[in-house]
Amino acid sequence: MDYHFSNGDRTYRKLATPAFNSALSPEMVGETTLDLISFIQQNLNRPIDVFEIMQRTKIEVLGKLAFGYKFDRNEIKKNPLKGHDLLTSHDTTSMSLNVSLYYLAKYPEMQEKAREEVISVLGNYPNTIPNSDQLKKIKGTSQDWKTYFANKHHSHNIPFAWIPFSAGPRNCMGQKFSLMEQLVIISMLLLKYNWTLPNNIINKDKLLLAPRFLLRPVDLKLIFTERIN
Repeated sequence: MDYHFSNGDRTYRKLATPAFNSALSPEMVGETTLDLISFIQQNLNRPIDVFEIMQRTKIEVLGKLAFGYKFDRNEIKKNPLKGHDLLTSHDTTSMSLNVSLYYLAKYPEMQEKAREEVISVLGNYPNTIPNSDQLKKIKGTSQDWKTYFANKHHSHNIPFAWIPFSAGPRNCMGQKFSLMEQLVIISMLLLKYNWTLPNNIINKDKLLLAPRFLLRPVDLKLIFTERIN
């Protein structure tokens, strides 16, 4: 199928795509992740609502990126629409983070493998913010995760089972930024914490999703414990 863009479409993508690419700042995402870590530190060893904290983290990143404004976490909780109006795409990235964290908790052997990969690149130093060159080396791990879960769920022979950003001329303009953001957050969490599923969680055997504007996890909670190096 041939895709035909209007002049408006072409102009928009021509302007927006470089804007997303120029925003690739692992350091900025890392600074926001340190705020996330501070929050987790206050809630260690007890269930945390993962969807909520990932949404707040994503909104904070977008606030800094778009306006140079740092949202207070309590402010976002009291007035979530203020952050939500920044950019609706924050939902898709925070959802991706939720799914990744869930499966890394469900399969601790894969969480440990991912952690070993991150440590081999960043060293065993919690709160280290990866730079762009280091992230390129960590990207091999994401392919391992995808292959692992595909084998677990027998989805490796299903065409188009993995196209999170679509493809072709109308693919997601923010995909590089989203992938970078996810890698920074997950890498820093792997250095700092182990996380597990609570014993009585309803998502113990399967991740339950509820339809909203986009799919969202149902009552997804994780327990974070600080690693002993």
